[in-house]
Amino acid sequence: MSTLVTVKPDEIKLPTTLHQSVTTILRLDNNSKKHSVAYKIKTTAPRKYLVRPSSGLMGPGESADIQIILQPQATDPSNDQHDRFLVQSAVSKSGRPLDREDWGKLDKADIENRRFGLPSKLRLMPVMLPPLPQRAL
Repeated sequence: MSTLVTVKPDEIKLPTTLHQSVTTILRLDNNSKKHSVAYKIKTTAPRKYLVRPSSGLMGPGESADIQIILQPQATDPSNDQHDRFLVQSAVSKSGRPLDREDWGKLDKADIENRRFGLPSKLRLMPVMLPPLPQRAL
């Protein structure tokens, strides 16, 4: 069975720094040449990460670039290897984005969950960057 959406990369690597936000791009490709595909992205740590846009619609053969933004951290986040992302996709028969109610009406068999590392999850790999130099006052 072919997949509706290809997700690149298959592992997110975010440099982690204290007191600075860090952004990486996740690319979604609609593999269908005939159907629009709706998507939504969830995380186990919604206060820690911004996902922009977190949901949307791709026309046949289109792509979407998604920003994953790690919010500034006050403590060393390199130990937070539990953070996960879930990418869900489904054919939009109406050709419009799906809202929460629409997603709820879909049969679970019609929703594709992307699997990365752990079942149905996209794994986060923190990488520590050196601290910024101190400014002289």
